[in-house]
Amino acid sequence: MRRQSRKNPREIGVLLPYALVYLLDTVGWRLCLSHTIPKSISFGTLFRIRWAGESLNNVVPSAYLGGEAAKVYLLHKRGLPVVDGASSVIIGKTAQVLAEVIFIAFGAVAGSSILPANSPARAGMFAITGAATALIGMLFWLQHRGIFSTFLALTRRLRLRIRALTSRAESLRQLDRRILGFYRNDRRRFLSSVAFYLAGWIADSLDILLVSYLVGMPLDWSQALAFEAFIGVAKA
Repeated sequence: MRRQSRKNPREIGVLLPYALVYLLDTVGWRLCLSHTIPKSISFGTLFRIRWAGESLNNVVPSAYLGGEAAKVYLLHKRGLPVVDGASSVIIGKTAQVLAEVIFIAFGAVAGSSILPANSPARAGMFAITGAATALIGMLFWLQHRGIFSTFLALTRRLRLRIRALTSRAESLRQLDRRILGFYRNDRRRFLSSVAFYLAGWIADSLDILLVSYLVGMPLDWSQALAFEAFIGVAKA
């Protein structure tokens, strides 16, 4: 029993990086919200809403749509307009993906010092980084063009009548304008959001460092960074 009690602090310590990651990610998301939000949405509330949404994303196979919709719903229940909540979720997810691409690039560079020069994994990491960069570029292009406006135009060309879309067409266009306005007027906040999300990805590597230390196979920082990047690619 004494031996088991001695292990508890270490086991709890392994969970601390996860709390740090969620804290940094919540700050990143808060920067994607408007400057003024209802008093009912404190930072602690935002932390719990994000936690609930991400938990749903991990459980329900909905390509992250279920958890993001839950975040918008929970924000709206606390007085935030749907347009504001939805735009923050879309911009926040974009910032998180951009931060992940940067992190994978860091991991590819770190992995190049570990893997052999002719390793398929090494070449694959750089290839994935290039593909992810192209994907994030396309995502920015689509958001500047208007995600929902583009989709509405496409449904008109295909002569598809979706009542759920046509009845909310103006609200969807307003959402496009809100997203574009954020990129134009709050670039510094967006870049700060990316920085916090990137810090979250880097903090995720702490878990690998701690576990490797506890099992008696300590890794250095570059190795942990490379492994976490590999894991991120595998999850994607």
